[in-house]
Amino acid sequence: MGGGPNGRSLMEEQQIFAKRNSSLPLVDPGWRPLDPNSDVYLDWDSEEDHKLLHTHWAEGACQHLYYWREDYWLRALRNPS
Repeated sequence: MGGGPNGRSLMEEQQIFAKRNSSLPLVDPGWRPLDPNSDVYLDWDSEEDHKLLHTHWAEGACQHLYYWREDYWLRALRNPS
């Protein structure tokens, strides 16, 4: 997983956040760090994924943005039941 806008990946940022803010209560108690082995996520280096995001954003499908939730919009596209 490549780096984000600040040069670090989401997983690196989550680890930094967890170390700095370990005593803060979570707003969403279901939140968990991204697991690249089991979670579905966009590849920011992929032109196809950029098109997919923009297409679904325009259609209003991005109301379900959270990878850890069952209703994550990309999960239904990549892993249909």
